Amino acid sequence: MIRLIWLGCLAYLTVGLGQLVVGAVMEPMVGAYGVQYGDGGQLVMNQFLGGLAGTLLAPWLMRMLGRRALLLGAMTLMAAAEIVYALAPPWGAMLVLGPVAGFGFGVTETVVGSFIIGSAGERGNVAMSRVEVSFGVGALLMPFVGALLIDIDRWRLAFGVVGVLAVITVVLWASLWPTILNAAPVGATQVDAHSKKGRASVRLPLLGTGPARWVLLACAVFFSSTSASR
Repeated sequence: MIRLIWLGCLAYLTVGLGQLVVGAVMEPMVGAYGVQYGDGGQLVMNQFLGGLAGTLLAPWLMRMLGRRALLLGAMTLMAAAEIVYALAPPWGAMLVLGPVAGFGFGVTETVVGSFIIGSAGERGNVAMSRVEVSFGVGALLMPFVGALLIDIDRWRLAFGVVGVLAVITVVLWASLWPTILNAAPVGATQVDAHSKKGRASVRLPLLGTGPARWVLLACAVFFSSTSASR
């Protein structure tokens, strides 16, 4: 369990950095590409919508692909997208890569969170709070990292930092895959040991449950309409 938490912290740190990197270097980025801030906002929205899709599709994809393949694939996507960002592709390619990076972030955050909550049992909230601190640290550090790199006119390295950290995260998760995840399926509910029912698999709806479903859909509609009105 300790290994899972440490790996989860690393994954959430990477996601926290990655979700803030575009905003952190927005000013020099739009200047270098000769675009407007509204175009930069389009990149942010593309990444957001990719993350939304990743979050919503993660339960279904986990059933289709398996937990290990899905997580490592999502981390590879976000690593590849950030590294290509750092190589100064055309602006059109940046907009195409936005949903790819966001999808990787969304799937990674959702899947790792489900791993920790499902494996920690009654202490799931405590374990998850520790991991979420890492996300906050990443989100807090990125503006400072971006400012330092902008100051030395190396702002593209901000994408490289996230990309390299994502590669390290993929390698560590692949080589140190927590054995606790092989013991019991994430999302399975343990029933009475003396019961003949054994374990019952809990399947989450694709769009989640309760008010969160409508909040997510409302956000998607809002950002889409904002983009269309520009």
